[in-house]
Amino acid sequence: MSSHARLLVIPAALLLVACERQPVAPDQALAPQPVFAAFHENGEGVIVERGDNDLNCLNETVRGGVEIPYRYHLTVTPSGHTILVETFIPGTGTGTLLGLSSGTIWTLDRVVSPYVERVTAGTSVQFTANIWWVSETGPTLNIHSVFHISTNARGEITATKVDLGRCQLH
Repeated sequence: MSSHARLLVIPAALLLVACERQPVAPDQALAPQPVFAAFHENGEGVIVERGDNDLNCLNETVRGGVEIPYRYHLTVTPSGHTILVETFIPGTGTGTLLGLSSGTIWTLDRVVSPYVERVTAGTSVQFTANIWWVSETGPTLNIHSVFHISTNARGEITATKVDLGRCQLH
């Protein structure tokens, strides 16, 4: 065999020896596993608020509190984005308010509106509460609150629109 032919046979033999080895698979427990589906969770909770509030439509401070049950649905996408939707459960909220100067007792009648939080690169929180109260003497009271707060990925507030309790006496 010529030296030229021998040079061609040696790399071919090395290639055949290398091909006979089986590749070694990485430990499956250590290898990150791809996630192809979103994570979902459902549940219930209760929003509880107690304290004193000045209501301009009544020209007085009221003391009391509410307990408003809600249902939530949480979704986390494969890319890590989160969507949380909470909805008040109709007809389940309870609460009373006491007018500190008038002595009028207001009872929670109904709560309307959802709470929605969407989280992507930053955060956008939207909250609307439309709460109706009935007094022991007949008039009704509507307290309507709206929040919209946006932040960037560093957590800095970039936009805020807040209406804390527009109050209307009916």
